[in-house]
Amino acid sequence: FRTKVILNMCSLLRQPLDLLTFFLGRWKLSKTLLYKTGGFNATFEGTASFDYLSEHYSRTENETKNHIDFTNESLLYSEEGLLYHEDSSIQPFSVHRNYVFRFHQLPIEVYFVEPVLKIGSFFHHLALNDEGFCSFEHLCIRDLYAGEFQCHNQKSFTWNWSVIGPAKDGKIKQNYTRIETSEFVTIE
Repeated sequence: FRTKVILNMCSLLRQPLDLLTFFLGRWKLSKTLLYKTGGFNATFEGTASFDYLSEHYSRTENETKNHIDFTNESLLYSEEGLLYHEDSSIQPFSVHRNYVFRFHQLPIEVYFVEPVLKIGSFFHHLALNDEGFCSFEHLCIRDLYAGEFQCHNQKSFTWNWSVIGPAKDGKIKQNYTRIETSEFVTIE
């Protein structure tokens, strides 16, 4: 017996497994990239999916030795789509990106993924407040990425970045809309 419960407010996403359930599934992803320095202006149209990491990944010897377990309560984030450069003479091209979201405790941890699904370095936390919002930072060499995550409802969220530093000056705006409906757990 499975009951489908719709979350009325993002404020209900207060526990790690509630957040895992929220993210799980496929999302339509639209991005806008606006750079003054160190990048280019473009739009992206594609999809992002959150799948159980255990379906795609097994622990490395180093993770086993250091007692790090990413397979339990972790999701593999995969995005793919077409990037459209502002210069229409440049043909759209395929891009993809992966992260690992670890839901073992709060705040949620996000990690880079190296080639061949190797878990990379820590990226940032997701520590949502009562309104389903959080901000975070990541220093990439000398460029500071300041991010914001906002849950709008059970079917949409944004994950935006501003980057400033000696090599880059730009903004990345990302809008996610659910494609598949997930089963939600009642939180009382």
